[in-house]
Amino acid sequence: MCAGCPGGRTVSRLTAYVNIKGIKGEVARLLQQAAGNRAAISAFGDQWVLRSPTGRQQVLADLDDLAAALAAGGTMDSDRLRKLAGTQDAPDADGRFDLIRSLPVDGPLPEMTAAEFTLALLAHADRRQRM
Repeated sequence: MCAGCPGGRTVSRLTAYVNIKGIKGEVARLLQQAAGNRAAISAFGDQWVLRSPTGRQQVLADLDDLAAALAAGGTMDSDRLRKLAGTQDAPDADGRFDLIRSLPVDGPLPEMTAAEFTLALLAHADRRQRM
């Protein structure tokens, strides 16, 4: 639940994961660095704001929605993100990201660094975009 909303609201498992693991700021930083000057990304409570260079602004409910918008807009430079993360590997090859998406957040969760999580998040959004 979002503590900042009256009555609370349910957030996605991915949003809950970055909040629980304390990597939300690092994920936002990596997304911003990978977007470069093609977009401005900022956290707004448990929501996200995506601004284009032309001034278009979207307030997105969850991290999943942000990743989908970035994939749809072709905003991310995946090669740059891999360099920033220091890896060329397939980030979700061992299934940790899929486990995060399916397991209850009140139980044990797999460990992922912010870089691994961000790469897996964008790879997942890109796959969904192509379907």
